[in-house]
Amino acid sequence: MKAEERKIVNVFSESIKFCIPDYQRPYSWEEKQALQLFEDIYESYESSAQEYFIGSLILIKGKNEEYEVVDGQQRLTTLTILFSSIMNRLEDAGQKEHVKKKIMHFNPMTKEAGDCRLIVRPTDSRIYKDVIINGESIVGVELSEPQEKMIANKSVFDSKLNEMSIQDVVKFEQYLENNVQIVWVHTDNFPSAFRLFNVLNARGLPLSNSDLIKNYLLSKVKNDIERQDVTSQWEEIEEKIGVSKLDEYFGHLRTSICGNKQVKSLQDEFIQIVDLYKGSAKDFAKDLLKSSIMYLKIQDGDFSDPQSKLCYKSLSRVYYNEWIPALLCYLRSTDKKISETQFLKLLERITYQNWIRGLGRTKRNQVYYDVISEINKNTSQEELLNKFLKHENDKELEIYLNGDVYGRPYAKALLLKIEDILQDDSVSKEYHGYITIEHVLPQSSKDDYWTTRFTDEQKRTWVHKIGNLTLISGKKNSAAQNYDFSKKKKIYLEKDKKVSFDMTKEVCKNDEWNLEIIESRQKEYTGILCNEFQLK
Repeated sequence: MKAEERKIVNVFSESIKFCIPDYQRPYSWEEKQALQLFEDIYESYESSAQEYFIGSLILIKGKNEEYEVVDGQQRLTTLTILFSSIMNRLEDAGQKEHVKKKIMHFNPMTKEAGDCRLIVRPTDSRIYKDVIINGESIVGVELSEPQEKMIANKSVFDSKLNEMSIQDVVKFEQYLENNVQIVWVHTDNFPSAFRLFNVLNARGLPLSNSDLIKNYLLSKVKNDIERQDVTSQWEEIEEKIGVSKLDEYFGHLRTSICGNKQVKSLQDEFIQIVDLYKGSAKDFAKDLLKSSIMYLKIQDGDFSDPQSKLCYKSLSRVYYNEWIPALLCYLRSTDKKISETQFLKLLERITYQNWIRGLGRTKRNQVYYDVISEINKNTSQEELLNKFLKHENDKELEIYLNGDVYGRPYAKALLLKIEDILQDDSVSKEYHGYITIEHVLPQSSKDDYWTTRFTDEQKRTWVHKIGNLTLISGKKNSAAQNYDFSKKKKIYLEKDKKVSFDMTKEVCKNDEWNLEIIESRQKEYTGILCNEFQLK
């Protein structure tokens, strides 16, 4: 391994070419990071500092002066984008040509421009060359996340350079070449780069779990063709899931495969999964891609059956997402013992039971671990159902539903579930904006309407129960909660114009609000919820 300090002019020199290797993540710098780099260099330029360091490059040296970028891709790509913006800002042909040599590799014999000096990932190469380097416009092209970031960062640089005079741009470019420096480190082979990659991560550099999983998987390939296949499938996964969400995906996938609590780092556990896999690296990548499609189905709620959609919508209201690996495991299974709708219904029932009963995370997750284990063992339908039944407590659920619901984390979710059930089967409403839980009988009021109808004991008993609650759109109007029932109804009906709730319409059909109505409503609504969430 060799390390040295290099000026930017010696990094972007005529003989050198860079390429982004397969195991690297896509381009990910945000506008704020690009702007920070520009402003740091510009402040150094304005202060006439003799040198300014912008970090390091870790490279694998190939044939001649061709290098794979192990670390420093983001800075190197962003510097190339900056040089492109400078070139487009300049007016003199000679000056433009001078800067172009920093970003294009010229044939030393013909002096003609050939490839870009930095070879980005194949999926980004057309946008990179046509838009970033050559300044072409794009219309009607669907861009990936990395491509959007490249274009956004070029716009940032274009904007900053347009604020400067041409003379200032020329001086700034010269400073960038001759005074900005980088620490250049290179090694000679892939195994060495792999070790270095992991060492860098251990020292706190920002490498994600998915970077390391991809890196390890590529270390298992047997030839260049398989390497290309694995890389292509991985890029498709990135495109589907999104680079920023890959670690979350791999976390859920790990649990859906292992069916237990994670005890090591995510990349270490995935290394074990890769090592135990019986097929090739290409087959493993293919399975990862299939699983990503299933995961995307969960993220998008892409279920065709109306009952499946209702169950999914209800599950998505739970404040934790620990149920996702169990559903992912089911979708990944090739021999499904029960239908998709049946599985979602069981998953919804046990998830809500454990949420309402206030179980801790360890006990909640044990349900999902047991279900995942049964699916992976490909056991019978009866054994799978028994895993759900093992964790049920229908009686305790009913006790909680008949208790004070208001103030509990699940209160709004229960009311929305009732609202879903009250709809016609052909209707599937989506609720947006601010939704408030409203007490019909106020929490505290000295108004004659309420004091003549409810004793203090009755208020304490019933005010927070589900029979006395409804939904309204918008933030709660604290003044309205002290009104009598007729004035409250007017407020409800006015708010119902924005977002319509059937349960609130039913409230407004009553001429008055008394204990008999609350008790009747309590019985109806707890009956609905018990029917939905009890397993037996």
